[in-house]
Amino acid sequence: MLEADNVRPVFEKNNVAIVVADLSTNDQRIWKELIEDIGERGLPVNLVYPPQLDAQAIMLPKLLSVANVTKAIEDASSSPNSK
Repeated sequence: MLEADNVRPVFEKNNVAIVVADLSTNDQRIWKELIEDIGERGLPVNLVYPPQLDAQAIMLPKLLSVANVTKAIEDASSSPNSK
């Protein structure tokens, strides 16, 4: 879904990069981030980080849609100090 033709322009317009964490490596730093810092124990976890470093990540629902991905990106892009 993140590669869909109708989502790609939103990513490009807002300079969004997709970052994938591979949990098959059993890297404990990734699990620590998920469980302790984000508060999530289930997979998948999809987050949108606003451009400012001190901003809270926006967690997307488990079931992604064009609408909820687009809204999260637009919300992150329009948050204070994001320009």
